[in-house]
Amino acid sequence: MNSRNFELQPMVNLETMIQHLNLKAIDELVVLDVSRKNRKIEDLCQNVKLISKKCFVPISAGGGVRKIDDFYGLLNSGADKVVINTIALESPEFISKASETFGSQCVVVSIDVKKGKDGDYYVYSNDGKINTGRKVLDWAQEVETLGGGEIYLTSIDRDGVAQGYDVGLIEKVSKAITIPLIASGGVGQFSHLTEGIVAGASAVSLANLFHYIGTNLINAKLYMAQHGVDCPLWNF
Repeated sequence: MNSRNFELQPMVNLETMIQHLNLKAIDELVVLDVSRKNRKIEDLCQNVKLISKKCFVPISAGGGVRKIDDFYGLLNSGADKVVINTIALESPEFISKASETFGSQCVVVSIDVKKGKDGDYYVYSNDGKINTGRKVLDWAQEVETLGGGEIYLTSIDRDGVAQGYDVGLIEKVSKAITIPLIASGGVGQFSHLTEGIVAGASAVSLANLFHYIGTNLINAKLYMAQHGVDCPLWNF
């Protein structure tokens, strides 16, 4: 599935997508179960197992994680990191528990953000449906304090519209934390990737550019390298 402003758009099945992607050129793969009905960790674990047989770069997986046992299930299925979102907002102490159990390097906290009418950025939960009232800088700093190892930051406003990352959002959050920040939401052309890194992201994440437009990942990485971003072309 892909999304636009967090509205889901069906794609091909997972096995076809794995064949389509140049897995040797990917630095890291993020697998998120964004289905909203009958979401089961067991299904996500099965998908991670399928992917890990073909993909030998780090895999971050999440979507519906609610308890520590879900971490065990995903890590045992081939994930290297686990992505959490709503459970972290509902029970922030869960971040610390997961970090103490598995190490902070395993704990990726996804933060979904919309810009409010007042110009500030607010954090949303439950697949972008509920405004928590938390301001993004406050939550990002709390995530780091609690032991989160990475933040996966998505602009709901930019998601799927191909107008580029919200660089203002990236700049603000990257300056407020010291842990790695992965930018997500809005890529429509290669220059947007470079803009995300320049704005302060440690890494940039994208989907629609490849899924719908069919752009070659190697060409994207060549563009970034030619514009001053240090990124390996291949992973073996």
